[in-house]
Amino acid sequence: YTARTFSSHRYESKLLNSYGHPVPVIAGKLQVPGGGARGVVLETDFSPAEDRLLIEMDSCYQVPELDSLRRTFIHSREGDGAFVVSDVAVFSEPQTYATALITRGQVERIDETTLEIYDFESALRVEIDASAAFTLSEERIQENAPVEPTRLGIALDEPGMEARVALRITPLEVSTGDALLPNGDFSRSGFFWSIPADGLASISGERAFAGDRSLHITDTSEGRGTNIDSGRVPVEAGRSYTLSGHVYHVSGSGVGMYVKYLDESGQVLNVSDERGHMEPVGTLEGPEGQWTPFSFGFTPPEGTAALRVWIHSYNGAVVEAFVDGLRIAPAD
Repeated sequence: YTARTFSSHRYESKLLNSYGHPVPVIAGKLQVPGGGARGVVLETDFSPAEDRLLIEMDSCYQVPELDSLRRTFIHSREGDGAFVVSDVAVFSEPQTYATALITRGQVERIDETTLEIYDFESALRVEIDASAAFTLSEERIQENAPVEPTRLGIALDEPGMEARVALRITPLEVSTGDALLPNGDFSRSGFFWSIPADGLASISGERAFAGDRSLHITDTSEGRGTNIDSGRVPVEAGRSYTLSGHVYHVSGSGVGMYVKYLDESGQVLNVSDERGHMEPVGTLEGPEGQWTPFSFGFTPPEGTAALRVWIHSYNGAVVEAFVDGLRIAPAD
């Protein structure tokens, strides 16, 4: 919030006006403010299998040619569940139509009509069904705010008498095969990995052991190191596991591979020294200029319910390296 938020200029903010919300842009116009702009519920149908809600939103736009703008929400509980948002706009004369999704996650375009959106341990698939050809755009909304969401714009390419866009949103289950660590090959960008935007590490397509991406460590600081965490991986206390993968050193060395043991409440069980340092399960080694395999064994202590992989280049290290093909599996 700023002084503008509570002034007559409030809706100049892309975060506060309808541009920063998942609603249509009709004939190039955003929604208008005021009590006259409202959604009118036309139908509801709630059942154990599915909920359905139909809303008329034409009063939200000062577009004389807009005869009707109806949005339907459908929440299906069948299978893994699905959430569908569909809009139908009807005009008296051809007009442009666009709509949007707003997200703080990472967006991956799979094909012309399919997106995957990753938010650390969660992932969604979005399937776009439109009545005509459309253009998809991405824009980071920056308003000097702590939140900078991405606006995914979906704009029909040509004006029409009718516009229809349906977005089907479903949970995305990422298979790990016979391993336990999702996205260990970084093929789904930063899904399941927390990578600070501090310039010390990123997902890169420059080099990869398997697939077309890897984790690129670019630690040029002698006073701090990378701080990369995986999502939670369920494991059994007392059972032996291996953490394996490949590393490609460009220059320097000093990348530690850690395993943080977590109890049911998420508290870290690892023993730290008086400076707060914990022991890694291993340090990545190998010659420069080639992929080198590594494998480290570990056994979660009593009370462990899950773990996180922590990749940390040591504070005094200056190192550039690529890490790929990470895998956790039972040692037996």
